[in-house]
Amino acid sequence: MRLPSYNFNKLSSGVIILGNDFRVFGRITESWSQAGMAGLIVEAYDKDRRNDDLLGSVTTGLTGNFEIKFEKSDFKERYGDDNPDIYLRVKTPSGTTIYSSEDKVRYRANEEEEFIINIEESALKSRKHTLNTNLDLNNVEDLDITKSIKVAAVRDGNILESKVIKLSEVENIKSIPIEIEYFTNERDKPLGVNFVAGPDVPEKDFLASRNYSRWISPKADWKDFKYKIPDVVIPDHITKWLWCRTYTIRGKVVCPDGNPVPGATVVAKDIDCFWWWCREDIVGTTTTNPDGTFEIEFKWCCRFPYLILRLRDWKINPYLLDKITHLIEIPPIDIPPLPDPVPDLRIFEDIVNLQHSMTLRGDLNETTSNLEMKNISTVQPSNLETMRMELLKILPDNPELCTLRIWPWWPWRDCKPDIIFEVTQDCKQPDTVIYKENYFNTRWNIPSLLEGVTLIANEDACCIPEFDPPDGNCFKFSEVGCTSLMNIGGNDPMSPVITDLEGFAYPNNLDRPFGERLSIKGIFGDLADVDYYRIAFSNDGITYDEMLSDMVNSYSRIFWGPPIAGGPAQWNTVLFKKQDIDGHWVFETREKFERDNDPLSWGITRFWTSNKYLVLSWNTDKMAADGLYYLQLVAYDEGPGDTLINERVMPQCGSETSTHPIPETSLICIDNRIMGVHPPSVPSHPWGAGYIHKGTVEPDCDIIKVIKNPGQADEEEVKPCSILRLKAGDDMRICFNASDVDGHLQAYHLSLHWGESSHKLLINGFNGTSLGTIQCANSACATVDPCVKGHEVGPRYKDAVAQGADRPIWYGGDYKIDLKGSDFPTCCAFQLKLRAWKRTFRGCDNPYNFHWNVTEYSFTVIREDLIGNPLFKECQEICPDNDKKEKARKALPDVIQ
Repeated sequence: MRLPSYNFNKLSSGVIILGNDFRVFGRITESWSQAGMAGLIVEAYDKDRRNDDLLGSVTTGLTGNFEIKFEKSDFKERYGDDNPDIYLRVKTPSGTTIYSSEDKVRYRANEEEEFIINIEESALKSRKHTLNTNLDLNNVEDLDITKSIKVAAVRDGNILESKVIKLSEVENIKSIPIEIEYFTNERDKPLGVNFVAGPDVPEKDFLASRNYSRWISPKADWKDFKYKIPDVVIPDHITKWLWCRTYTIRGKVVCPDGNPVPGATVVAKDIDCFWWWCREDIVGTTTTNPDGTFEIEFKWCCRFPYLILRLRDWKINPYLLDKITHLIEIPPIDIPPLPDPVPDLRIFEDIVNLQHSMTLRGDLNETTSNLEMKNISTVQPSNLETMRMELLKILPDNPELCTLRIWPWWPWRDCKPDIIFEVTQDCKQPDTVIYKENYFNTRWNIPSLLEGVTLIANEDACCIPEFDPPDGNCFKFSEVGCTSLMNIGGNDPMSPVITDLEGFAYPNNLDRPFGERLSIKGIFGDLADVDYYRIAFSNDGITYDEMLSDMVNSYSRIFWGPPIAGGPAQWNTVLFKKQDIDGHWVFETREKFERDNDPLSWGITRFWTSNKYLVLSWNTDKMAADGLYYLQLVAYDEGPGDTLINERVMPQCGSETSTHPIPETSLICIDNRIMGVHPPSVPSHPWGAGYIHKGTVEPDCDIIKVIKNPGQADEEEVKPCSILRLKAGDDMRICFNASDVDGHLQAYHLSLHWGESSHKLLINGFNGTSLGTIQCANSACATVDPCVKGHEVGPRYKDAVAQGADRPIWYGGDYKIDLKGSDFPTCCAFQLKLRAWKRTFRGCDNPYNFHWNVTEYSFTVIREDLIGNPLFKECQEICPDNDKKEKARKALPDVIQ
């Protein structure tokens, strides 16, 4: 379905405005606190020589935000008056001006102008109001005195002040004295407010529930801003707000391996969506127990959609926006990042009014709808349902949006919460998000008791790792980073590998070496009694050396529970320092720390969650050379007078009781890159300060040459920053280098970029596809070279292996790819971006973000065959050749020549 007359320009504050050319927006805050100021009137004016034009006015939202849109016709008075000269006035609800920018007019304003306005306290002189009455609950049958009631002064959808009355403490339910004090920005005269009585629930639920409400007119009896209003008698049927029910959610937060996540903050949110606007309301928060379990209990009241729409903090859901605009063929909409968008039903007005001009559904007559769309502030329940039924006659059926419970395809009722979860943890960094759900994970209409919720945290979570230690007086290396030792070549006797793959992660598949700082983990056997240890290394597996101070780092472990000195459970960090004892750089074992600090508490009230099994933080870039390393753990007992005794290499578990125990040994292949060893910077391959290309050949990449019509009479080399005249049928050759001197190249990726965010993948280093055929070439790009061992085209390591490369070596090299002029789709400045990366990683991270390099190459293309094409207005004859220049000169009148 297409809406031909619908003119969608900008979407702001959640409202599509039809035909607007200009927008003024911003926020008004208190200068002393920077808090937003709600309920103020903002007026925008165009400054003229005679009479200033009022462009529009609006009331600030809950966070002090405002937005005014207007058209050119609102201010244009004479030829050339294409941009307004804008200033603002800010007024209190009664009309008192408290700010003006008339002395700071923004002449010839842009299409969008932002104003951040701080109101000084002296301009406000806030006025205190006092409201007195008596609340009468005598007519309420079966009153539950265990409950509480909230009373509030409400204006413009905001609670100015509220009080909670505990019925169990009331002496006479027929006359409950109420006094509410609140402040407003109006200092000259009283303001009308709503006196509201309802359930004791959070503000958002209180405002969205059907409460008792009485308007207190500013004309009411008052003296010194003190109001005395008649007794408020609550009728029995109004206490339906005691429909509020208690809900309980029970669940568990675990890591992917099933280990519990302690001390995490679990937030349960109710979610509502209307058209493409969504909002999330927190209904409960709790902290997980040491076993990862949690329980959230909250009170929920039936909420009314037309009241929910008046609340703030709605946000645009990009998926729903795309789905709906595609469904009814609305042009793409640019959504500025504005705060506090509010749904507005008036966006549907043109959709409804267009039904007389098009045949949309077979059952639709040609009568124009008389339905009047309402502003949110005037919407009532009957309006909302009438609008829904009217829209369903017009909008196409969409089972998916119905399944997603999107209004109007799904009727909106809200008497049960619809829940999503977000979990954060302060273990590694404060407020780290370790689990988060969105609209598509919603648990709809949950029961009053929801049990069995399992939330699986991401890799940023701190868990309580629990493994049964191996039997005996032994030690077992277990992981490098997140990579199990069984997945590192040469460490699993059940999966032998060739010598060249020893120490590589995921041998015969990914073949990844390790680099930079590595976290080495391991676990002592249940009979091991070790106080201190160090890690020894070898390059041949025969002669072992001690690691020096700069090769190892102190590290921390984190536990959840009472601090060592006592107190409530919290996150606790323990530093395990490298120590120089008896001439050796050693570390205290975790087991010794536990023995020395309340030994019976570990695993009962105190739980290690981070780095429990860490034994070495290894600076591999401080080692003498890259290559294969053998590691062993050397153990000590604490001797008298700060000494070490009983030095021994910890044996492999299962061999410790034999005559010749086998030392526990870990094999790890190291490949660190050296910076600053790139050949000197030259114009064809620059690097260093001011360039994005890195000064390393681990890896290296370069756009060597770009050639138009290679081997033809009009062959032309395209230099950086040049202007190239091109036709669709022309040939284009890109010659480039992607390589690694160590032979550990992972992939390369070549892309073409132009205009605003337009791009095309020429060679995809992620899935191995390419726009043209990749061939090995010499550096001059004049010939095609044979792809010898280690110089296969790839573009991925797995592709190179399939093409004949011998594991684990792929050096890369010089390549070329041939394209057509039509691959440059318009007249624009184009940029080639080439990226290469190695397989090296730290055991957890993606190699794509580890050892990489990048180069860029830019030039301008004039597509001669598109000049004059009305679909390509950007294609113009800006640099005609000499013949065209001469013809143009001769065509001029003699007087001009």
